[in-house]
Amino acid sequence: MITYVKRYKCIDCNASFSDVNPIAYDGWSFTRTAIISILNRLKPYNATYASFARMFGVSSTRIMEIFDTFVRIKRHSLPRVLLIDEFHFSRNSKYKYPAILMNFENNLIIDIVESRTHDIMSDYLFKIDLEERKKVEYICTDMSFIFKTLLKTYFPNSTLLVDHFHVTRLINDQLNHTRKRIMRKYAKNKKSREYRLLKHRYKILLKSKNNIDEEILNSFTWINDRRISNGPCEGKNNYVKKILSNANGMSNFQRARNSILYSQNKYETYTMNEHADRIKRIGNPKGAYKK
Repeated sequence: MITYVKRYKCIDCNASFSDVNPIAYDGWSFTRTAIISILNRLKPYNATYASFARMFGVSSTRIMEIFDTFVRIKRHSLPRVLLIDEFHFSRNSKYKYPAILMNFENNLIIDIVESRTHDIMSDYLFKIDLEERKKVEYICTDMSFIFKTLLKTYFPNSTLLVDHFHVTRLINDQLNHTRKRIMRKYAKNKKSREYRLLKHRYKILLKSKNNIDEEILNSFTWINDRRISNGPCEGKNNYVKKILSNANGMSNFQRARNSILYSQNKYETYTMNEHADRIKRIGNPKGAYKK
């Protein structure tokens, strides 16, 4: 397709400029319609850059460039119930375990932070307005308690909850460890009542509630007829793993973040305005080619 675009020249300063091209962006060999088609096709979690590169007869790098230029997902507002989890990103990246922040009430991914370490999370939360952070009433996470030290500083009105799945698993692990330790004392007589009960009827044992701290008790909080759980966040992590697997791994965190948010948030969309800043990282020069 060949298009002709009018070019204008200022009679005072001799500066020239072109009219807006309604078919394609300046410097792009794709029409606007083709770009929209590519961006829409990249929405599903199982979409890959390589598959659409073959479809449009270009390189995967060109498809990535289109995605980086038009898909820039902003952070969503912090919710009343905040879920926090981590996932493995890449063994070659500086930070191997990013943190995913999610809204429990509508399953919306709020943002993905490059690392869940104390320093990175503290710097990230410091940039969020205090009034927005005050709206968070509950924070549900796993047993790592990384957020426990940040709770009073950044979320003054919130309560820390431990996901009940992790609580149950911890209790079961501790109970099983204690059961085996006591059972070994009766191992010499495996027909004894004590050994048989500990071997085959250990599920009747219960953990004393006096040994459960308040974070664990908080994990049984209910919101709108639903018990707060990190399950929705764990479910999203399964799709995150599939996205990274389909791409044969990603090393560019910003591109991976935009890809995950774009795919997993139902109403997330692209912009038709080009972003001037680059997401693609500039590597070391390759030098002269030697035949």
